[in-house]
Amino acid sequence: MRTIQATDNIYRHQISLAAKIHFTSTNKFKSRVADLIESDQHIFNVGSLSISNIKDFIPIKKEEFLLKFKIVNKPYCLITFHPETNAFEENRVFAIEMKRALEQLSKQINLVITMPNADTMGSVYREQLLLLKEGKEEKVFLIENFGKENYFSAMYYSKFLLGNTSSGIIEAASFKKYVVNVGRRQEGRAQSKNIVNTSFKCAEILKAMNRCIKFGEYKGGNIYFKEHTAKKIVKVIKKEI
Repeated sequence: MRTIQATDNIYRHQISLAAKIHFTSTNKFKSRVADLIESDQHIFNVGSLSISNIKDFIPIKKEEFLLKFKIVNKPYCLITFHPETNAFEENRVFAIEMKRALEQLSKQINLVITMPNADTMGSVYREQLLLLKEGKEEKVFLIENFGKENYFSAMYYSKFLLGNTSSGIIEAASFKKYVVNVGRRQEGRAQSKNIVNTSFKCAEILKAMNRCIKFGEYKGGNIYFKEHTAKKIVKVIKKEI
């Protein structure tokens, strides 16, 4: 439904107010939409489209995946950081704290990092990641763009996730992964029990990371998952329109 620390939250609200039919991914978001439009009619909790067919997902063979992206065959953490769009100047500090934490983390486990998106201040994070890579070619692997299938495969083979991306909140639980969710970018999203939240401070990130390493594989469920999401959406639209 929404993330508090994202500029596009305003547009999401406007679209929700204008829409006739609403599809949500959790009951929590269904309640939020009802509060926003002041009605509980025409709101359907159908789960997240991105994982509706997750049970049928088959990862790329590990050897093929690692060779394709030139990743060393050792345990790794999958990492994605984006700027916090409502904390413009703070992003410079956040990016430096991120790099400090990743330098320490690279001493324990390899890092496979997807590069920041095109949001404002994304270049600040990109700059720090490029500095992190220097002298760590066998430990740090920067990937410009995986694409969905490759990214899901990267998640499947990882030990845990770290960063502030929505994929950690929505999809990671279906891959049985714990996630260190940093900062406030995903604040407001409903969370499964695989999420360890922390601030943009090096010491706190490392503390959360060590918890995830000890946890191992996540055994719980994913609140965003429901089967046949697309079919349910089509069925509702045909009935309502």
